[in-house]
Amino acid sequence: VKVFGDDMDVLLELTAPQNLPKLEPGSIFVVSSALWHNFPERRPDVFRIYDQALRLYPGDYVLQAVGGVIYRDAGRAEAALTCRAAALSLRPGDITAQLAMADALQLLGHLPDAEGAYRACIAAAPSNAEAYYGLGTVLTLLGDHEGALRSLTHSLELEENADRRVDFEVTRYYLGLNTPADIEGMLAIATSSYNGATLLYALLDHPDPKQRDPQLVLRSLQGIAAPYSGESWFFVVEAVANVRAEDWPGALAAMEGHYRPPDVALITPMAYDFLRSLIYSHLGRDGEARECYTRGMAKWNEETGGNPAAWEKSDVMRWRRSAEAVLAK
Repeated sequence: VKVFGDDMDVLLELTAPQNLPKLEPGSIFVVSSALWHNFPERRPDVFRIYDQALRLYPGDYVLQAVGGVIYRDAGRAEAALTCRAAALSLRPGDITAQLAMADALQLLGHLPDAEGAYRACIAAAPSNAEAYYGLGTVLTLLGDHEGALRSLTHSLELEENADRRVDFEVTRYYLGLNTPADIEGMLAIATSSYNGATLLYALLDHPDPKQRDPQLVLRSLQGIAAPYSGESWFFVVEAVANVRAEDWPGALAAMEGHYRPPDVALITPMAYDFLRSLIYSHLGRDGEARECYTRGMAKWNEETGGNPAAWEKSDVMRWRRSAEAVLAK
């Protein structure tokens, strides 16, 4: 296939549903890449192409691996997991495929599975900094801050990275090795949206309520609302900041209309129903509170089956207990 990378009509004709089966996997990758990079407005067509191509060529590693990336970026976490599982089955010894699978499990909130996957990556590639970093972030969500610090420390020893350094400093904060002032100082020089989200959320979720500063977070959000209000994580930080400040109408307003977890793992996806239940309870909307709690417990029972002890210190359990404490009144 000769690709006319600057001719959108040709690219679309080559990849039309009736023509796609005529192309080999390599050609599909090349043509779809040209569409993706040269014509961003046609990216929906690229997803349509992959939705068909992955069924035509389920045994092609490149298509499965790339599918995992684009589906993740689109927020199609289940589709990304399917692609990454397929890619791993095709190249079980490939550390890139192993890490991609672990990342997909974490994004969906399958934390013990993700922990096991990252530990397998470390066993296969002991000098891989990304594997130690991934393990550290999972352990943080599971509430094992000491284990997270060990893993994040080793990741940075292997390879310095600004984003990973922020997670390391936040974990030190959770363990009392950094102060709120330290986090505020890092926030002032944060160089990315990811760093800002991580630092802001740390000021809301410290294990010791006395070390939290929701008012600082709310002021910070007001200052960055213009450039960052469209970020997928913004509503989470705003909602939890209002919860910590006991501004329940504000918390509900922040949550309204947001039902997809952000692409920054601030909260385990399973926790959102318990968070909503807590908010509704404080607003006297008991029916909605119990509905959210029931939905959260259904997911809890499905996700933790066989090993609920692994979740005992997790953020999910903390939000569940907060919701239960109000429901019981």
